[in-house]
Amino acid sequence: MNMIFLLLLAAGITSFIIGFQITKLPQPDSSIIKRGELLEKAEAVYGEGSPKIIPFLYTLAERIIKHQKNYEVAFPYIERAFVIRSRLGEPESLEMAAALQRTGECALFMGNTLLAEERTSKALAIRRARLGDDHPMTGQCWAVATMLELLKARPGIQPVMLRSILSVNPMSPAAMPPAAKENAEKTLVCIDRARKEVWGAVSQPETTFGYDAAWNAFANCDPLYDEYMKAVDALKKGPLVPGAPAQNCFIATAVYGSSDCPEVLSLRSFKDRKLAPTAPGRVFIAFYGAVGPIAAALVRNRPVPRKLCRMILDPLAKRLGRG
Repeated sequence: MNMIFLLLLAAGITSFIIGFQITKLPQPDSSIIKRGELLEKAEAVYGEGSPKIIPFLYTLAERIIKHQKNYEVAFPYIERAFVIRSRLGEPESLEMAAALQRTGECALFMGNTLLAEERTSKALAIRRARLGDDHPMTGQCWAVATMLELLKARPGIQPVMLRSILSVNPMSPAAMPPAAKENAEKTLVCIDRARKEVWGAVSQPETTFGYDAAWNAFANCDPLYDEYMKAVDALKKGPLVPGAPAQNCFIATAVYGSSDCPEVLSLRSFKDRKLAPTAPGRVFIAFYGAVGPIAAALVRNRPVPRKLCRMILDPLAKRLGRG
């Protein structure tokens, strides 16, 4: 019981450190928790650097964006998929275009327009060459490109705010600056094609641009979506490989940079041996499973909270290693 109290205290202090840096830790939705657990399972089965975990990174990031509108938390998962995809040496593949487009879109709504423009332009070039100018997936890139041009014409407005404004009051391309007008017109052509593919007909062509309307139109037209969901569903139904952990130490893995270092193994071993068999221990595991994936994403790329968390985890892992 004393050790469980110590773990709860350490978790509380760690959460305070993260909260001090981020101000507010979003409350996880149940679907986010489930997707986080699936990602951990995929990492255990396939390995943390395997291309097979990419669908799980994408689906977790999508849930975070959908339910929390938190692009900063979602971005590390999408960027990780981009890094894994980049290592495969297929720079002109549709899979690479998907990684570029997803990171570009997320960077846009984080306010990093330079990265958004860089990634989106590369994704656009691939999709235009492979799919054509009017394909719905090319339309995703045209939509982001339109937003980027509108932001250039409206310095000071936040991307998320512009998206909200366009959701309520869609804009005619004729009212846009020339570069934005061209991109918006191409987006509208892609929207009409997407609706035709999904519904079989378009009663009236789209004449105004709104990012949410474009996003909704393109959502069901990704040729890779079925492949991703098959991979996710297969792992949902399949068992873990023998001896693989069902849930890793999220924050510790982010702090130490590896799920196999001695400190993480010590913490994981204590969880499996001492916490899981007891009722109070299972309460702690449930709490940690809820906040761990989100907290880990917030810590992973921030040196100061990582260092502070390590100051807490080092002596704790050492003590547990002796137990």
